[in-house]
Amino acid sequence: MTVQAIRKLNNNRYVITLDNGEQFPLYRGELSSMRIEEGEAIEASTYEHIMNDILPKRIRLSGLNLLKNRMYTEHQLRDKLVGRYYPDEIIDDAMEYFRDLKVIDDRRYCMDYYHCYSDTRSAKRLFNDLMKKGVNKSVIEEAYSEYSDSEGTVDEERQILRLMEKRHYDSDSADTAERLKMRNYLYGKGYNMDLIINLT
Repeated sequence: MTVQAIRKLNNNRYVITLDNGEQFPLYRGELSSMRIEEGEAIEASTYEHIMNDILPKRIRLSGLNLLKNRMYTEHQLRDKLVGRYYPDEIIDDAMEYFRDLKVIDDRRYCMDYYHCYSDTRSAKRLFNDLMKKGVNKSVIEEAYSEYSDSEGTVDEERQILRLMEKRHYDSDSADTAERLKMRNYLYGKGYNMDLIINLT
């Protein structure tokens, strides 16, 4: 394998691209100590040291530092690590490590999300939010079912009434244009149209 390119990421970090398209990050001191240079072949023993020793330890530390500050879904964390130029196999191993440690758990993420937002967001909005975060549909549905069993379903009627009051909307005095505007607003937030029509 030959080093096709060495690109500087910041003052101390570089991304190395091999002639087979594989990329990985190293620090400036590592490039020097391992004598990795653009256009030169990389020794098999050096490559194995990078893949088996350096990167696995580094990615675990990197992931744990990210998770120390906030929760991530598996998809979000994987995207973060991809953005740091770790190879796919190194990321796969790290994700397995994080799952074993139980520091990533999409079901728990969903449950926490419901606890935080079920008072202000429609069930559809919650579902769509979690889908956008890369959570599997079945995991979202299972978590919602578990949440509903323990906490009760999302009270969309109360949310709608609260939003109407916040926007100073009176269904008894509203004209056609005002009613249509409110219905479009509520529908855009993911509420069921039958419920919207009934309340507006």
